[in-house]
Amino acid sequence: MKKRKNESLHILENKKTESLIFVTDGLLAGAAAGLVSILYRFLLTNAETILRQILAFIKGNPLLIAGWFLILIILGIIVGITMRWEPMAAGSGIPQVSGEIRGYLDPSWWKVIVTKLFSGTLCIIGGMSLGREGPSIQLGAMAAKGIARNRSLDKTRERRLISCGAGAGLAAAFNAPLSGIIFILEEIHHTFDRTILAAGIVAAVTGDFLSKLFFGQSAVF
Repeated sequence: MKKRKNESLHILENKKTESLIFVTDGLLAGAAAGLVSILYRFLLTNAETILRQILAFIKGNPLLIAGWFLILIILGIIVGITMRWEPMAAGSGIPQVSGEIRGYLDPSWWKVIVTKLFSGTLCIIGGMSLGREGPSIQLGAMAAKGIARNRSLDKTRERRLISCGAGAGLAAAFNAPLSGIIFILEEIHHTFDRTILAAGIVAAVTGDFLSKLFFGQSAVF
């Protein structure tokens, strides 16, 4: 009887430890992803403002318009150079995150973040079409990967943090924590995993909370 009781206590202690690990992973991934996603959202918003000011300034002046087209060519060349520096930052970023979760890819987390922030801002200033969803997901995932690498976590926990970071990045980008959680389960893992769900909820809510602290409670659309 005593042995059975000790085994039960040991199981409960392990479950408590496991739950604490899930919460910790979710908080760390959500905070890192949320902050990077907030920075990206802030840069894009200001880039749009700069673009509108430029267009208003050059309007009706053929010489200034020609000069702006020259600047656009230069911006395109700069973005192309940054993409060659870190090819994994190209595109939406969602396929890259999925590939990493499955073990096919292993990009440099900090190079992806730097390239995505820099090139994304230049693209918006240049008037190019660029959404927030995919880049925010990849930025969140890479920020969480950076946390995992700095803590020297094993591959299982690292991929869990990457998944949580992806969901938190989406949650912070649109103030949509539920969308972030569903994205983790449906698009990244294609399964209902309680460990991912537990950490993912904490991460998405954390990212959304930080975003609301910075941008307020107003609707995104």
